[in-house]
Amino acid sequence: MGIDCVDFADELACQLECLIANIPERFYDSFDFTRTGSNLTHPVTLGLLCRILWDMQFPRVAIDWRLNLGNRTKFQPDLVCL
Repeated sequence: MGIDCVDFADELACQLECLIANIPERFYDSFDFTRTGSNLTHPVTLGLLCRILWDMQFPRVAIDWRLNLGNRTKFQPDLVCL
C-alpha cells in the first residue's frame, strides 16, 4: 500500500510549521540569515525536514543525492526518502 501524496504533504507541512515556530523572526522573509558565505536558511530548513522525515519512520533519508540517469539527464534533489 502506497503513501497518499496529499496526506503526506499535509503532515509534512503541519510538522514543519510547528518546528519553524521557534525560528528567529525574519528567518524566512528577509536576507538577515541568507548572505554570501553565511547562508543559514537552506541548511537549517533541510535539517528540520530530515528530522521530520526520520520521525515519520522513513528508514533512510538521503541528502543531496545525485541521480544521473545515464542519458545525460541529471537530477539532484535536496532530500530523498527511501
